[in-house]
Amino acid sequence: MLFLSRCKNDPTLWPRALFKVLEGVFGTVEEYVEDDQLRAEVQGVSGEEVRSAVENAMEKLVDLMARRLHRTVDELSSGAASGGGRVG
Repeated sequence: MLFLSRCKNDPTLWPRALFKVLEGVFGTVEEYVEDDQLRAEVQGVSGEEVRSAVENAMEKLVDLMARRLHRTVDELSSGAASGGGRVG
């Protein structure tokens, strides 16, 4: 819970796409209920559902990072092509 609290109070202005992924994971983690009977009563999520949410979030984060890397490479390449910078 300390980690969730720290993330909620983090003043960093994260990019919207990244924030949405993290918010989804933390929302799922907050809904985790270990006890099967209680989970059914409160409509919580299981450990398997948390694991699945984390795996999906990791895939999304990898995709976001790859897209950002491609944009950076494209920007550097176009800068070098126009004589505005040196690559390598």
